[in-house]
Amino acid sequence: LKGFDRATTRANLEQIIGACRRAGAEVILMEIPRGFITDPYAGLERDLARRHNLELISDTPIRKLVLFSPHAPPGIWLPPAWHLSDDGLHPNARGERLLAEEVARSLARILGIGRSGYAAGGGAVCGGCAGFDGLSVGCSGV
Repeated sequence: LKGFDRATTRANLEQIIGACRRAGAEVILMEIPRGFITDPYAGLERDLARRHNLELISDTPIRKLVLFSPHAPPGIWLPPAWHLSDDGLHPNARGERLLAEEVARSLARILGIGRSGYAAGGGAVCGGCAGFDGLSVGCSGV
């Protein structure tokens, strides 16, 4: 995004979306917060998701990486085992699990996978998902 204005960024993302769709791929957009107070790109991913009927992962998990790090409250008051990021930006192993769970939820919606762990076509996807408690993720059988 550095150096590109909102209109150029939108056009570039629309080209990527079009290329992926032409290749037969499903597209999932992840909303990226670029600032906690002001963001010149605010709502860009949401607009694109609506316009192109795409699955959207909200910016909430990425914001959690910042908030549950040793650099921002409430993370500064939490034990390191609860942190989702060690530097306030990049996910640690726990943060990666959080992001993976969000992507898995989006894939499940796109593929029509229900709570039973079976896809609409009848094939088992995962029989051992332990669930999601808002911070940690567990899956014992992929």
